[in-house]
Amino acid sequence: MPHYYANGLPADLDAELTAVRFRAEQQFEDARQGKSESEVRRLLITLRIKPEVVAFVRVACEMALRGWLEVGAIQPAVDEHRAVLARQLCPDTHTDSAWDQRFQKEVRETVTASPEWKICRTAIIDTADKVARHKRNNKPHAAELSAPPTEFSQTRSQRTTVEGPSSFAKPFDLSAADLTTKEGRQAALRAFLTACNEEAGERLGLSHIWHAMRHSGPRQLQYWTVGQPRSKVTKATDQNVRRILGMTPTDFRRLLHKLGPLPR
Repeated sequence: MPHYYANGLPADLDAELTAVRFRAEQQFEDARQGKSESEVRRLLITLRIKPEVVAFVRVACEMALRGWLEVGAIQPAVDEHRAVLARQLCPDTHTDSAWDQRFQKEVRETVTASPEWKICRTAIIDTADKVARHKRNNKPHAAELSAPPTEFSQTRSQRTTVEGPSSFAKPFDLSAADLTTKEGRQAALRAFLTACNEEAGERLGLSHIWHAMRHSGPRQLQYWTVGQPRSKVTKATDQNVRRILGMTPTDFRRLLHKLGPLPR
């Protein structure tokens, strides 16, 4: 297993990568039936290897945003993942090193020439910009800037200690939130806004949430937050808040941009 994640990926990112792998394996197996050896090799690269490499770029960028991987290590980690994947999936009929090198070259050229790779490159650059902006805003000490990446297998409390105040806010996970209590709802709103502000580099608040709900004022959101009786909190409000909390920060900002400025 590549040394960049030898201790295992975080559970959510591992699940994301595994899902992509399963789908890619199924698509490849369905498409290879009755094909020639050269066609199978092409399908192996485009349907099986490329989707997982693209998914791993997303995973590596997310690890960098969480402070678990240095930005400069994203590209080497992706290159290593691609090479290991190509080596593992190299057709059994070809095991000599010369053929392996040719196959590695074909995989690299096919992946990096694809439209998906252009999106990946943009994602890596955007991630580097976000990390740089975060470090500028938080003005970390020189020791923090040069600190090695945190091991993925550490506990949450250990990561907090190692990363200190310069760590990125963890992405908000709606499935882990307790929306049955007033305290849980308030904590969920705070966590969601923290994640949005961390990624956006701007100040978003509760007013942006009720604006995204297409409400003219905060009353329904206030009722929902403190757990008012069902007679005061409509079913539509509950569904609306949950829908927004389930958004990514990027999708939330896009919705706000579409809706325009807050009502005065």
